[in-house]
Amino acid sequence: SSSSGYDGLKSEIIKTGTRELCILLMHVINICLTSGIVPFEFKLAIITPVYKRDASIPSSYRPITLTSCLCKTLEWMVNGRLVFYLERDDLLAPSQSGTQS
Repeated sequence: SSSSGYDGLKSEIIKTGTRELCILLMHVINICLTSGIVPFEFKLAIITPVYKRDASIPSSYRPITLTSCLCKTLEWMVNGRLVFYLERDDLLAPSQSGTQS
């Protein structure tokens, strides 16, 4: 249940969407993957400052970026495919971050 990004869509729409919606989203994501083109709207984000400790000290703020849930889904799918490929072909060194030893 993350906050919505620039497009205003919440992740619950994808999680609880109808079959038709899921097919449509899958089609859009497959076009992105095969063409290598990501829609401009996926790249838009809302950057919100959140303070760590003392709100009166400007240096205590850190940025939170709210991106599109569709973009996050695309990133998740690309990550899954990339990790599968790298692990299947044994292309990661044991010393690299995120690998199993």
